[in-house]
Amino acid sequence: MYDFRRKSMPKIPKSFEDSKVQIFDRCENILSNTGELFCHMETMSSPVMFTCATNLEILSQCSHIFADGTFSHSPKYYEQLYTIHILQNGFYIVPIVFCFLTSKSTQTYIDMWLTIVKLCLKLTGINIQLSLAQSTFHFDFEKSAHTAVKEIFLNCRIMACRFHLNQSWFRHIQKDNQLLNEYKSSSVLGVWLKKFFALGFLPANLIENAFLHLIENAPTSNFGFADYLLKNLQCR
Repeated sequence: MYDFRRKSMPKIPKSFEDSKVQIFDRCENILSNTGELFCHMETMSSPVMFTCATNLEILSQCSHIFADGTFSHSPKYYEQLYTIHILQNGFYIVPIVFCFLTSKSTQTYIDMWLTIVKLCLKLTGINIQLSLAQSTFHFDFEKSAHTAVKEIFLNCRIMACRFHLNQSWFRHIQKDNQLLNEYKSSSVLGVWLKKFFALGFLPANLIENAFLHLIENAPTSNFGFADYLLKNLQCR
């Protein structure tokens, strides 16, 4: 079995450099199920992209783009597998571009989007900086991702996902057993904590005043959770 694997598959990379070399050397042999070139890595320092001309042409026509990264299933030596999805037929969320990224910095995301722009122009002749200029991009609340896409698509609209925001807030509550017990109960403090999770339903121009109202009516002198929200909440 191992002999057969060695003949048909490359060696398991032992370093980040090894992985880049293996992908770079085999890019032209990685095709989609329709025979289109699917792996793109222009230079050894370029982001690794998995997509095709058909996918990019579809992307260029979309008004809603969804993007997010996964860290638990990213390839070894890369920090995350970042996937760009599109809304198709008004219902289906379809993955259309896959990227191996080495970090989650603003510059990494800028490089990724610039590479996609360049690749789309090369394969389809379409400038997505123009075609997606008024599109809506859906992200979690990762600030670097927001900053990067606004850098490339100046007039785009950004919508953030409340699901991920609530997950982040609840993880913070779970770190404090007292807060967690209160949150699970119907106590005054528990109800007060739950009210923060409704802030995302308010118009952006009302969130700050609502937040201040909650602080002014706090049933506790422990503002650790409120301080965390103040530091991380983005009113858009």
